[in-house]
Amino acid sequence: MRYFFLLVACFLLTACSQSQQGIGDTFALAIFGTPDVDMTPAQVRAIPYASIYAKVNDGSQIFCGAGVCRTG
Repeated sequence: MRYFFLLVACFLLTACSQSQQGIGDTFALAIFGTPDVDMTPAQVRAIPYASIYAKVNDGSQIFCGAGVCRTG
């Protein structure tokens, strides 16, 4: 009975992905987490907006940029 629920869960996860590679990527992210974002100082200086590296608790390091789009 336990294997039945596992099989159903696999089918449900398959429906959320466009390819088999996507399923593998989803499982890898769920198990190992996302990698930290690493940018060189030159890449950071090239961004014309305020930006920050952030890491919450034991999560991955992310890079957030605050930008404004003005048209016209």
